[in-house]
Amino acid sequence: MKEIIDYLVNEKGVTMIVATVLAKSFEKYPEIKQEFISWIKERNFKEEDAIKIEGYTAKRIHEIAPELDASGVYQFMITLRENPQKAKEYIQKGFPRK
Repeated sequence: MKEIIDYLVNEKGVTMIVATVLAKSFEKYPEIKQEFISWIKERNFKEEDAIKIEGYTAKRIHEIAPELDASGVYQFMITLRENPQKAKEYIQKGFPRK
């Protein structure tokens, strides 16, 4: 979790409190957390052995919604896991912004 918090604080400029809350959401899904940590270290989305949720990989989500940074992509992977119907609606609508 330290890698995620450091990334969010040092590179994304969020506060330690926000970074801790965001990082905590990954604790429930260790495979998503590990893939995000791998992205932090390597700066590319896995192709081989990538996690696939509802048919989507992090790389595919990034291709569909390039405006999402890596944190957003992996947070969306959590949404796909927890609420696939809602996530698929976002994808179909082109990730609308409020």
